Amino acid sequence: MRFSTALFVWVLLVLATVAELALFRIPLDRTVFTVALFGLAGLKALMIAVFYQQVIREGRDVAAFYLFALLVALGLIIGTLTSMSGMTTTHV
Repeated sequence: MRFSTALFVWVLLVLATVAELALFRIPLDRTVFTVALFGLAGLKALMIAVFYQQVIREGRDVAAFYLFALLVALGLIIGTLTSMSGMTTTHV
């Protein structure tokens, strides 16, 4: 993978995250806020897809490492959503 591609993806992901955090501090209409938040999430998903397309061209050991990291992240997301759904139903 070219370093410049990885750096570009990383910089865009950091900037999108900063923009998402800034959205919470700006008083916006709910519709504009939702569209902006989903737009930034789409940008982040696109950048992650670009990154993983570059990983496919790497050797099997590097691709296996990123696949493992992706599965761990997916497990954490599922665990977080599961615990959040349990909190909302019991604490309402």
